[in-house]
Amino acid sequence: MSCLKPVSEWFKDAKGVATSLIEATATVAVGAVLAGVAIGGAIDAINDSKIQAAIGDVGSIGQGVITFYKDNAFFPLFKDGSKTGSSDAFFDDLVSENGTYPTDRSVSVAGTPQWNVPGTSTAWDVSGFFGHRPDYVRHDTIEGQLIKNQLGGVTSIVKYPLRGSYTGDPQRGWAGPYITSLPKTDPWGNKYLINVRELHAGHLLDPAFSTIHAPTMGISGTTGTISGPGNLPKVAVIVLSAGPNRTIETDAEQQFDRFVASGDDIVFRIK
Repeated sequence: MSCLKPVSEWFKDAKGVATSLIEATATVAVGAVLAGVAIGGAIDAINDSKIQAAIGDVGSIGQGVITFYKDNAFFPLFKDGSKTGSSDAFFDDLVSENGTYPTDRSVSVAGTPQWNVPGTSTAWDVSGFFGHRPDYVRHDTIEGQLIKNQLGGVTSIVKYPLRGSYTGDPQRGWAGPYITSLPKTDPWGNKYLINVRELHAGHLLDPAFSTIHAPTMGISGTTGTISGPGNLPKVAVIVLSAGPNRTIETDAEQQFDRFVASGDDIVFRIK
């Protein structure tokens, strides 16, 4: 009997080891599940925070444009700060200085994505073109217009008249910066964009623009010429982030009362 006692005790100990292994395995499995849930929740929280940041940014930029207009009585889109009339040269779009251009898959007119350079088939990502640098021909920077008062490029000396420069109206003039804080890029590394050309009467009254766009907006009487203000297309103006998929899906030429933001684009309506 004395020989069997150690064997009996070993079996008891072995049973305890087996039970401990099962408990440990279960604990690890439960811990892995909980960790997965926690990681998934953390990822969702990060993604949600990026979306909220983009919503805040486009809102701040949009309010900056509106305040600019209140101070100057025109919108931030001109190439020469001393020439701001309906027939003077203007930029098509404003874009943030940093970041890359998102892919443009918005609805096209005559085969051209509408956030791209209008009237051409040149893509943003073509080497040597506007893909990663401003060309200062059709696009200017948001920072240049709203923060620095430096129009048309980093070496330009062209500015808008400052507040107090207008005779008889001392409260009028550029009194920025109109954005207190603008991140280098949107939360996904892309540029913010504004279709400011839709704020320029010369663009909207252009026969080529009317002929192409007005029929698709349900506006009649546009056969290459505009007979009067009644035929003037009223187009929505927005600040846009291409969103998490980094692809523009919102048409840049939409009648203001039929505007729809598409895909996961994040927008702020200026007009």
